[in-house]
Amino acid sequence: MALVVLALACSGERTSSRGFLLDIATAPERCGDGYNVVLTALGQHRVQVAYDLVLDMDSTASRVRDRLRTRAYGFVYVRAEPGVPFGEFVELVDRVWPEAEVVSIMTPAVEALARKRVCLSTSCGFCEQFRARVLRLKYEN
Repeated sequence: MALVVLALACSGERTSSRGFLLDIATAPERCGDGYNVVLTALGQHRVQVAYDLVLDMDSTASRVRDRLRTRAYGFVYVRAEPGVPFGEFVELVDRVWPEAEVVSIMTPAVEALARKRVCLSTSCGFCEQFRARVLRLKYEN
């Protein structure tokens, strides 16, 4: 039975995919300019942007696009309030990843440390090695 399901899943029409980098955030001792795009899934398809503005899920991508327009790096940090269904968190990530170079997940421990240090960063630094590898793999295939 599992073989039949696997065969059906693999036999579907192939579409080209656009990869994105999913990262786990960190809170180093020192960091850059401190301007971060932090998105919080609140539940009921609502998203809080930068701990103040609350939007519906549909408006979030355009807001992220506007905020990242003048940034050198397109990093977006995502988190969820306790009790938010995992599916809504995934929906948030799915909505914003086309606008970002890196989507970095903020764990509660990292968030607490980031508030204390007033510093938030991706764990892969500027992710240049990862980005170069993803581009190389994309063009090789």
